[in-house]
Amino acid sequence: MNVLKPGNLVRRRAVSGTLNVPRTDGRLGLVIRWYREDPSDLCEVKQLQVQFLDSKEKKWFYEHQLENATKEG
Repeated sequence: MNVLKPGNLVRRRAVSGTLNVPRTDGRLGLVIRWYREDPSDLCEVKQLQVQFLDSKEKKWFYEHQLENATKEG
């Protein structure tokens, strides 16, 4: 399960469907905060604000667009 929370290091997952494209982007980003309209609705996809380490700009992503970059457990 891909549970992401503020403070996690993440990589952006590849969107392309071709097989020769890497599955993740090599850039690391830090999860700043998350947003969910209705926290009691578990089916709603969480949105995460991420700041990549090589940029000052913060961008919003859906949870399934990101992958945890730290090895836990």
